[in-house]
Amino acid sequence: MPSTAPTASAVLDGGPAPSPVPRVLDRIAGQDAERVALVHGERRMTYGQLALAVAFRADELAAEGAGPGRLVAVNRPRGIDAVVGLLAALRTGAAYLPLDPGAPATRTAAVLADCTGTDVRAGEGETVLPGPGVDPEAAYVIYTSGSTGTPNGVVVGQDALAHFTAGATAVYGIRADDRVLQFAPLHFDASVEEVFLTLGAGATLVLRDEDMLDVPGLLAGCAAHGITVLDLPTAYWHELAHAVAADLAELPASLRTVVIGGEAALPERVAQWCAAVDPARVRLLNTYGPTEATVVATVADLSRHPGGPVPIGTPLPGVRAALVDGELWLLGGGLALGYLGRPELTERRFARLDGARAYRTGDLVTVRPDGQLGFEGRADDEVKINGHRVDPASVESVLAGHPAVREAAVVAADAPGGGKRLVAYVVAGPGTSEGELREHTRQALPAAAVPGTFELVQAPLPRTSSGKIDRKALRATAASASPTASPSVSASAPLTP
Repeated sequence: MPSTAPTASAVLDGGPAPSPVPRVLDRIAGQDAERVALVHGERRMTYGQLALAVAFRADELAAEGAGPGRLVAVNRPRGIDAVVGLLAALRTGAAYLPLDPGAPATRTAAVLADCTGTDVRAGEGETVLPGPGVDPEAAYVIYTSGSTGTPNGVVVGQDALAHFTAGATAVYGIRADDRVLQFAPLHFDASVEEVFLTLGAGATLVLRDEDMLDVPGLLAGCAAHGITVLDLPTAYWHELAHAVAADLAELPASLRTVVIGGEAALPERVAQWCAAVDPARVRLLNTYGPTEATVVATVADLSRHPGGPVPIGTPLPGVRAALVDGELWLLGGGLALGYLGRPELTERRFARLDGARAYRTGDLVTVRPDGQLGFEGRADDEVKINGHRVDPASVESVLAGHPAVREAAVVAADAPGGGKRLVAYVVAGPGTSEGELREHTRQALPAAAVPGTFELVQAPLPRTSSGKIDRKALRATAASASPTASPSVSASAPLTP
């Protein structure tokens, strides 16, 4: 912490949170028992059936020791039983820990060891974990990779979850007659948004099938299920926007709202979307928020975006956004309790601002003339190329403006003799050449920002399980190849099931 108290140069206030703010299970319990709550493939479950299933599983977990201060691991593939499991854990007063069933065993073991301090294993289903436990007010623990690659468990409390659910439901306009696609894996915090906003509003949550991984399959499934609200990782939405703009895909007639988040939206893709999609029919909401602020902190309606840099919007009700030396600090009822078992890290990242608790995001922002926040990148993302500071995101934005480019990622790698070089991985149409892309970037960027290497990839770029471009894998690929070699990129589907 600095020796002098931090001072905010600007504060944006989302206004008061909806009052009263009921706990999420109370919101769900108050829904019409005959309405359909969950759909997965051919299976359906009404709110009445969901209540019975949750109560039954909660009794079993309580008998196994689940309760306030305990952590319940939920290790299930996508399905209705996984949703029942996490709700049952909450009903006992415990916090749930969603695990990735497809993760390497070493990753899962590291997460469980961090939670419990023991060499515990979690089979399929729900496991009441031993160990020191969590804050009795905790609702869930989501693990993030952390800046060093070491997993950090973010502990989100019941009140923070309730505040987020109430504020976001109002801003998104989720209604009881909506059908919302559950797209994100449960171990990614976007699933919190999908599950609790939908069920808390009495709407229907449709869990994504395995044949809804690529854009054509996604849209076909959305049309078949009458999806009205679609929540997507920004990187995946970039592919969808490109396909819609190129008349390669058609949005289902039922769709009325698309929510994106997780990465910065490219201005070129937003412009393509706005030109192709009637804003009176489908809203486009751009969300921003770290896990430490309970999924989403700010929202921008891009349905009629006039072009140029894409805003991340204004705070949700109950959230305040402060600028401290250009860095975004978040305050309000949506802040997490901290990091599991890491008091020093919690103290460092959750600071005090004007007497209130605040989360230091590490993100650089500005306040635009229209009063919205503009995202300027990470404080630690810029690299120096030949003495010039370059933000790889700005290079990606320029590449996305090329008509043949579907998606692009730019990473920094060590250059021969020291320093850094930029490597661009590009998915483009047939006949696109490296020279063409190099000239395209040279026309828009200073020489230091033109990648030294362009790699044309034939399939989608690798993804993390949360749907983001796997930049860590791309950096490793770039680091393992010489500047004159042609790195081999392992492509992946847009998302794992």
